[in-house]
Parts: sequence; structure tokens; C-alpha cells
Amino acid sequence: MSGLMLRLMGNPILRKEAAKLTKEEILKPETYNFVTKLINAMEIFDGTGIAAPQVGVSKQIFIAKVENVPDVENMTTTCFINPELSFPEPEDEFDSYEMCLSVPNLVGRVKRKKKMVMKYLDLNANEREIECNGYISSVLQHESDHLFGYLYVDKIKDIKKDLSFVEEFDFSKLHYEPGTYKITDVKQQ
Repeated sequence: MSGLMLRLMGNPILRKEAAKLTKEEILKPETYNFVTKLINAMEIFDGTGIAAPQVGVSKQIFIAKVENVPDVENMTTTCFINPELSFPEPEDEFDSYEMCLSVPNLVGRVKRKKKMVMKYLDLNANEREIECNGYISSVLQHESDHLFGYLYVDKIKDIKKDLSFVEEFDFSKLHYEPGTYKITDVKQQ
């Protein structure tokens, strides 16, 4: 058991901008232990990702893992700290059907940027960069949103058409945008 409790939509911590971590904080054993619990919680709750605010910790940390999604490259469990997102082609968007551990039993359609570059720190406080597209980009945008006080439901344009209970959702219209990724170390200049 992870020992972490999920916070649900309506909890004020989900609407706050989370604090960045210093490199010294990242390297503390407490941070490693927390990330281990966060990974366990993601697995217990069967999520594709989970962010620290979702378990009541207002820190800029999230975990993501992508497996067994058609036409999408698998991404092993990865820890992202202090993410900084940029979009090389901001006008290039796609429809993403999303669910969230903090918004249970609902699925919604939102627009996400197709291509994304994100700089972040890993669990060893190394500066990394991930370039990704499609489904992987949407997962990382979704999790990053949690660190800045947003939920996917905030991005729904037409709540009457684009939000549904999972039990009522027509999964035949679900399409995963093909996705790939590449992680590199950021070179010190």
C-alpha cells in the first residue's frame, strides 16, 4: 500500500500552483521515498500518471508511464520535476479524450498540443529534456497541468457534448493519437 490518499476535484490543493524543488531538496532521501510512494499509488490506482498535488503534496513532481496503447511508443515509469513546457507548433492540436484519478468516473474531450518539448529535472537532479508528440504529449500536458492548479475539465470547450460518465461514454469514438518520445540530457553551456 502506498499510504497516500487521493485528493478529488473540489479539494483546494488541486487549484494551487505547486512549489518548485531545489536540487538540494530533490536529492534528499525524503524526496526519493515520496516518489517511490507516488509510483506505488499510480500503480494501485491504475493510472497512466499521477502528480504530487493529487496526493496532497504541493510540489512540482509528477510520474508518468505509457504502456500497451495502440500506435504509441511505450514509455517506462519516469519522474518529472519542475517541468517547463514549450510547444514548437502551437497551432497543431488534436482531440484528447481524458480521464483523471482526481475526477473519477468521468471522461472528457479536450484540445492538446500535438508536439511538445519539456525541460525537467530527474530524481538525481539532472537536467533532462523530453521531445514528444501525440498521446504521450497529452499525458505529460495533463500531469503538468496538475502542478499549476488545472484539471482537464477546465479545458473542455462544450461541457454538454464533451463530458460524460465513463459508463455512458461511447468508447468506439476513442482514438489514440500516435505518439513517440525522446529523452536527452541537457548539456551545460
